[in-house]
Amino acid sequence: MASYYNSMEVPGFLHYVRCGKNLAMVSDAVIENIRLVTCQDLDIEVSAERFQQGQKLVIVEGVLSGLSCEVVEAGNKNKLLVRVELLNRQLLINIPLETLSFA
Repeated sequence: MASYYNSMEVPGFLHYVRCGKNLAMVSDAVIENIRLVTCQDLDIEVSAERFQQGQKLVIVEGVLSGLSCEVVEAGNKNKLLVRVELLNRQLLINIPLETLSFA
């Protein structure tokens, strides 16, 4: 129980992730994906909205290199829906077309 309260003292702590009354386990991969995306100077919008499938692409340059994505249109802008597992959310990212390749 002491580690439960001690972890609340970590700088940047907001709250524990829960499923109902139980604490949720978040995998190291999800934590690393969050760290990867939040440490970059990218125009990112987090969305819980489900999008219809579009053209599948792969990011081939930059810090998101290797991630699969697909093109969507949102708010009259062409954006990329980058499928990164971040607690059941998707990230909408404006990214230069030259950093993309067909999947």
